Amino acid sequence: MLNLLRCGTAVICLLAVVAPIHSAVADGLLPQSCASRDLAIFSLIEKLGEAQSRQPSMLGDAFTDVLDARRICREGHADEALAIYNRIGAQLIDDERWATSHSDP
Repeated sequence: MLNLLRCGTAVICLLAVVAPIHSAVADGLLPQSCASRDLAIFSLIEKLGEAQSRQPSMLGDAFTDVLDARRICREGHADEALAIYNRIGAQLIDDERWATSHSDP
């Protein structure tokens, strides 16, 4: 029962994040590159939270940084936002491969 509750909560949280992102991309408020990275980082935060493999405070800080990156991207500074997303990913997985595997061509 607890797993079903967790799953339902995760789905609701995912929809609460994904729907606004898709809307922002469709309205031209958020570049696709930022939206893709945003979803990748959010999925990583969710996965690490479910696995309880990181401290909740670390995941909370990462989510706050995601919101900052999203704002910066909306303000027209996509390169700066992508660097923030890369930093978040590298910190969460403690691996510099995140930045190189998620770099833009």
